[in-house]
Amino acid sequence: MTVDIEPKLDRLTRLVGTDEGFYILALHSFIEYFLRYEKGYGEGQTFPQLTWTFREELLNELGDTFINGLYCLGRIGRQHVFTNKVRHAFEKMDSEEAAAATHLFTTFCKLAGIDKAKQVRILNSSLDICYDQTFPPCFYVNFEMVKDTFLLSQKLILILNIQRRCYLSPIVSKYTAQIQHESLVFEDTKYPCC
Repeated sequence: MTVDIEPKLDRLTRLVGTDEGFYILALHSFIEYFLRYEKGYGEGQTFPQLTWTFREELLNELGDTFINGLYCLGRIGRQHVFTNKVRHAFEKMDSEEAAAATHLFTTFCKLAGIDKAKQVRILNSSLDICYDQTFPPCFYVNFEMVKDTFLLSQKLILILNIQRRCYLSPIVSKYTAQIQHESLVFEDTKYPCC
């Protein structure tokens, strides 16, 4: 893997949880970059032609053996229509389309031999969150928002505790004084023993 790929993959991981359409567009842009410049397929082909060329290269290299994930190349090529809708019509995509694009992207990375990069593993783990049934059905978790929400809730709890202390302080002081004023020694007449 070349040095240039790492920062590009970092950019993709930072897009998780943002606008789904732009996220899908970025995944496809990376694939196009990889096929044109890392694989050396050049400028002349359309996106579906690039994915088909990569598919043919893999089949020629591996012969008649089964290639796990090869299906993704055709699907990525057909899914590219969505990116055109984002680019040309500013259409919105939903989280299911983003999840499908992420799955296809991580499968592509496996075929391309770049699936060991930590950023690809991060993208793959975001799919685990998506399909984990203990969470509500959603794909994106904006971790910054979660962190901010947690910090705000901690501040709110602190404020409520301070307010409670301020409110209860005079009441507690009153009863403390009353208890201190009365004798804390149990008198046999008031509280007879068994």
